[in-house]
Amino acid sequence: MSLNEILDNNFMFHIDISSPIYLFDCPVKQAVIKKNLLHYSNIINHFKKNKIKITMSFVGSEQEKSKSFIENNCDFDYTYDEFYQGDVTIGYNDLFLTMLTQKFRKCFEKSMKKNPNISLLAGSNDYISLNFFEQIINSYNQNQYQLFGLSSFENGQNVCGLIDFSEDNLVKGTDDLNINFTDIDKTILNQIYWHNGILKDRTKYKYTAGIIGFNDSLYKRYYNDLMNGIISFDEGEIEFRTLQLPDVVQIHSKTTFFMNMKSLYDITKSNMVTHKFNNINYDELTQNFKNRFEQEFFKEIIEEDEEICSMLLNTCYKKFSLNPIETKGKPGKLAEINISKICLENNIQFHTSKYFYVTDLDSTESRGNHSNNNASEILICLQGSFDIKLHDGKSEVVVQLKEHEGIFIDKNIWISYYNFKKCVILAFVSIYTNDKESCCDFDEFLNKIK
Repeated sequence: MSLNEILDNNFMFHIDISSPIYLFDCPVKQAVIKKNLLHYSNIINHFKKNKIKITMSFVGSEQEKSKSFIENNCDFDYTYDEFYQGDVTIGYNDLFLTMLTQKFRKCFEKSMKKNPNISLLAGSNDYISLNFFEQIINSYNQNQYQLFGLSSFENGQNVCGLIDFSEDNLVKGTDDLNINFTDIDKTILNQIYWHNGILKDRTKYKYTAGIIGFNDSLYKRYYNDLMNGIISFDEGEIEFRTLQLPDVVQIHSKTTFFMNMKSLYDITKSNMVTHKFNNINYDELTQNFKNRFEQEFFKEIIEEDEEICSMLLNTCYKKFSLNPIETKGKPGKLAEINISKICLENNIQFHTSKYFYVTDLDSTESRGNHSNNNASEILICLQGSFDIKLHDGKSEVVVQLKEHEGIFIDKNIWISYYNFKKCVILAFVSIYTNDKESCCDFDEFLNKIK
């Protein structure tokens, strides 16, 4: 069934992408996963207008940490399930790889329960080009047992790269709020281990990397085989074993590309690649495609940087509503202000040190125009409305607060209030601040953030 046939038959086509999540307490890896989630959001929106539904199934292992990470960074249809990894040492050892196999199987299990036309598995840090999804949609045939993936570089001319994120200039002194994605993109451009699908000691595998999966005809017929032996931690092994099943048809990708974040250990110590590719040891075919896809890839991810920065800034504030109620038989509305409850419901760390309110605000002039070095705030609009401009040193966002709405603002964010319309503001502060603990010069604030 091709994309045109889907449109002609008014058929809702469904792809589910499962993904194992582990954050490793690594800010750069988390930032790349956030970027990847935005990329999937763009892919999902791209196909939505063509009656194609793409969902995701996440399986995490860090309980509230990984669950809240997904909740805060996904604006599309997804499910989250927890998988207990046990007390295993991360690395290429038997216990870890056995655990990873079980986690991969749970990913596919959760995905297949949704009964999609195509069930896929991709690493959370695997960046897959959009044309791969176009190809599998157009290749889908319910009368075949189909295996999908980025595969067969030589004939398909696919290109992939492994990015080393262990360099000090990527990790040292970095946190989620201060990552400069443009700098990261420029840095990793020179740290890519380009890979042409030929892996050391793995010549029996056609699989290149990134993503793998099955159509519904295959996974329904061979479900027990998949769950009891075929699906493993190694996507190349999944491909190899699946092709041993009767009547399986492998759909080879063409001119696709993917990028994968790897630690230096993964790249240089695990025999995944034998060296960092460069112009001297490229064959001509690899060189041509590497140059083209390198340009396309970095153009694409750099264009997404402004959206990512906006996403990260969103983690510095949280907007909420008080949900006032009407009291039967009495005039007016009643709104409870319970700071402990507000913090609990919005996952905010906050301890009230002082509070105050501001009245007589009906002006085009602004207030605030400062950043608090060691204090966070909760502002509640009791009456009227006003706008707040927040800047984290790299990007800014404007939030409007109306009556009975509030906002939490973290420390080290430049704050400006303006566009007041007959409003009264109630403010709670986490710790006492004076002029020495606040910055009232925007240029000085920018220099400090850098």
